[in-house]
Amino acid sequence: MVAIFVCFMLFASGIFVNKLILATLSPSMLSGIRMLISGLIILVLNRRSYQEGAMTRILDTWPTFLAIALFTNFIPTLCKAYAVQNMSAAKAGFLGSLDPFVTALYVYILSAETLSLKKWVGILLGFTGALLLTTMTSPLEATLKTFVIFSWPEISAFASVAVSRLGWILFQKQLRTNSFSPVDVNGIVMTLGGIFAFMSIPLWQALGSKETFDVMSKLDLRLTLLLAYTIVVGNLIAYNFYAYLLKHNSSTLMSIGGFTIPIYLAFLGYFWLNEPISPILLWAGCMMLAGVAIFYYDDFMKDFSSKKGVQS
Repeated sequence: MVAIFVCFMLFASGIFVNKLILATLSPSMLSGIRMLISGLIILVLNRRSYQEGAMTRILDTWPTFLAIALFTNFIPTLCKAYAVQNMSAAKAGFLGSLDPFVTALYVYILSAETLSLKKWVGILLGFTGALLLTTMTSPLEATLKTFVIFSWPEISAFASVAVSRLGWILFQKQLRTNSFSPVDVNGIVMTLGGIFAFMSIPLWQALGSKETFDVMSKLDLRLTLLLAYTIVVGNLIAYNFYAYLLKHNSSTLMSIGGFTIPIYLAFLGYFWLNEPISPILLWAGCMMLAGVAIFYYDDFMKDFSSKKGVQS
């Protein structure tokens, strides 16, 4: 159990470091650097696999890999970076915690799988808590309002969750073919995601954004160390650690553990950036936590009963 908390603490620290970096770099530049370097490192470390024919199989199914890269390592990464840049770290973390509810809705729509009353209540509580969060607006967010009560950063945070979950569904389908290992797929899609991020910069510039390719003039020791941390710890270590824990723990327990990420971010934002922990944040967080608990209650009790039966 302690290992699960440590794993998500690493994820949270990576998100928080990204927020610090985004004070200097643009979302596209940060996403490009993170994903391209991480992907290339994986490709180099896993080069024997590609020498054994993985690259040929990837080229045979390149549309699938392009789609996975777009929906896991390009669009969601940019949206999340933009959201983290323009709202408090804790708020971004709580909005990201909608993932299990979005996953359930995708399964319900795509697989026609029925959901119990408890799960619907959990989903309703989760989204109600998220809507409550939209009333907590910083001065910067207030200047970025676009649709009724929603700001561009909030829409970006929602989009990041929705698009990434669709991407991970494609990712899982690809893995079920048993043609590629998770490392094979990760190396390719991270590299592609980084390339797409750099390719998008001229588009943002044409739309009037302040995106730029100029990194060297901003690169100092502090920024270099922060980038190294988010690449090594936030990308490589945390994701591999998560994959290891997923093999030894139920997905239910891992999903519940993932809710600790916004809690870590709330403390980091409060102590490092003086971001206030407002009553709205606390109420919204409690509602979303209650939603997660109700949503996973039956699954958790089933896992607990099965483990108890094995021990006895």
